[in-house]
Amino acid sequence: MFSLGSFFVIITYEEITFWTNFQVALDPGYVQFYDENAGPEDWHTVTVLFKDKAYDSEDLKNVQIRMQAGPLEHVELRNILPIPVSPLGHGIDFERDYGVELGLNYKINDDWEANFNATVGENYFGAGMAEVKGTPGDLNVRAFTNGTGANMGDPMNIIKGDKYYENGTAGIDLRMPVSVGSGHVFVSTPAGAPGKGGILGGSFKTPVADSAEIRFIGATEFPANLKDADDNPIKRPYVIGSALEASAGGVGLTGEVVTSGKKGLGLYGKVSWKNLEAAITRASEGLWTNYSDHNDDGYGTYHVQGNVDVLENLNLGLYANQWYNLKKGDEKYKNFMLKPSIKWEINDNAKLDAFFEYKKSLNNETKKYDKFDGSKLVLKLEGDIVSDLNGKFISIVTNDGKKLFKVPAYVGRLSYTGLDKWTFTGEAGLSKSSATAKFTSNLHAKAEWAFDPNGTLEFATGRATLNDDEDEVSNASTAKHYYTVKFTYTF
Repeated sequence: MFSLGSFFVIITYEEITFWTNFQVALDPGYVQFYDENAGPEDWHTVTVLFKDKAYDSEDLKNVQIRMQAGPLEHVELRNILPIPVSPLGHGIDFERDYGVELGLNYKINDDWEANFNATVGENYFGAGMAEVKGTPGDLNVRAFTNGTGANMGDPMNIIKGDKYYENGTAGIDLRMPVSVGSGHVFVSTPAGAPGKGGILGGSFKTPVADSAEIRFIGATEFPANLKDADDNPIKRPYVIGSALEASAGGVGLTGEVVTSGKKGLGLYGKVSWKNLEAAITRASEGLWTNYSDHNDDGYGTYHVQGNVDVLENLNLGLYANQWYNLKKGDEKYKNFMLKPSIKWEINDNAKLDAFFEYKKSLNNETKKYDKFDGSKLVLKLEGDIVSDLNGKFISIVTNDGKKLFKVPAYVGRLSYTGLDKWTFTGEAGLSKSSATAKFTSNLHAKAEWAFDPNGTLEFATGRATLNDDEDEVSNASTAKHYYTVKFTYTF
């Protein structure tokens, strides 16, 4: 046995078309504790310090390296080894950086305005978005660079601007009335390489009844190279379709059909009433979905969600989802997730939020949903203890293998705001890495001084126990000799 220290993975790669996601995880339970997106550099080194996560040498038996990637020409994994770590000494790391965000809004006349943004730092200047927009007559115009392009605006969101060079696009966005309806046309191209690739899209919508409207959409891409990885010519991608949205008697109906040719079909439907909703999505492998949240290898989903006030201060909710691919045989995959929830306003000073998440997938051999994919019970209780003192308790209990409610984590947090412009926060966390592991503790404290409406100074020791969503442990044990001083000022 040895003292478990760091785990290194050195990866080299070439010709990555899409960003690559490296994950280092532990089983059982698939506890992921390292996740980084690597850009197109020659080498990328992943370093994980197991000690910070309170894992011991026994956990090394369950290490798994998982890698998700776009098309690759060459991949190598090297130097995968655990390294014993000697006791840490004392030291101070000091980092300093400053930047000024500049924004200029210039009103040209009653119809036109211009906006410019930039960031200036110690050794850099970054040009931000520049745009000119206006409403000459009935036309709405936006011309921009270093910005984000327009969304298609259809119910399926088949084209999303932030999926195509977010904050790095140059383009034109036009909206105007057309006969009995309204039209939308947009053109986007990479700001760093204008003219070398682009998207052209548009839509037209018109009412067909008092409470119904139909929308026709279309988009295509002009890539820099219409060839695949083997230098074979490919067809220009495109999508066309239509969507109908209507309501009657308080019931909302939405439907959409899109296609990218004979082998590319997408369907979407939704029914809603008050706080209840049911929807279905199906997208075949040939559907052009590169710039949306939809999978590009064929899939379908069903979901229902809703919530109801059973009492004036008590709300119950439910979300259920099934996802499946369109493959056959051993490659077939189906799963489902159930997520009941509760929100209870106990009184004016206290509230309770809780949910239970349960996932299973289809076993292709037994044809039953007997493959357990995980569960999570999260409870958050928050309230004012006395004047200026707020308390919050968070409990997260996950599964250990197929056994429910076996791996607990608890966090208690106090926040005091009784001193003018100051906020003091302290928290203590207890958590386990498995059902049989011992509890580890984490302490974290923070003091924040809002010395100005635009400025804060923050002092902290240790790290927060939970992630930003407060539904997963990110730091199980106290980070020794870890201190933070953070200064922020905006003008």
